[in-house]
Amino acid sequence: MPACAPSEPGQSLATVGSGALTLALSANLAALGWQCVPRQRLGRGVRPAGALLLTGWQDHVRDLVAEFVPFGVPVVIVGSLRQPRPLIAAVDAGAVTVVDPDLPFTELLDTVVAALRTTVPTQLSRRRDLLHALRSRQRDEELLERLTERERDVLTALATGSTAMRIAATEHLSLATVRSHIRSIMHKLEVSSQLTAVAVARRADRRLDLTDVRIVHQ
Repeated sequence: MPACAPSEPGQSLATVGSGALTLALSANLAALGWQCVPRQRLGRGVRPAGALLLTGWQDHVRDLVAEFVPFGVPVVIVGSLRQPRPLIAAVDAGAVTVVDPDLPFTELLDTVVAALRTTVPTQLSRRRDLLHALRSRQRDEELLERLTERERDVLTALATGSTAMRIAATEHLSLATVRSHIRSIMHKLEVSSQLTAVAVARRADRRLDLTDVRIVHQ
């Protein structure tokens, strides 16, 4: 679906961030009719049609979002889903959605514009679903933090299709030791099966070397 222009030509969009992605998004949004203005350059009393936070927002996201949300300004966050904690804070403070910067650029642009144009009921529904998904991802991250380095290696191997026997041969371990690691992994991840343990790893792959796994974008 192609990106859409704002409902009124020249509507301002407050931006927070710097770097190549910020410049590219600002240029493409301007081509669609948005007037992208760095937040610090907004005139006193000017209410933008939307706000786009890209970089430099993580440490004070609640204050930034609070500048816009009370006035009904939709706030869109661009941030990695592999680091859910600041995204949870952003959505909890009132941001309408988060967009992963790893998306292909055209899809990223379309997602940003669609989020800026959503109605209030749609925003509320999206925020509830997004908070649930982000909190689940954060929970997975916390569970994975419990694993030792050896257990993460074993889980990575399982997630990429290796059997316990193959892991034992590759890591020069006994089969009994590998199976012991697998039992410990399942206990620490609070799951009852090896498949579910692998699913946790694939949902939250920042802690593991699973570069072949595509992150699900909300």
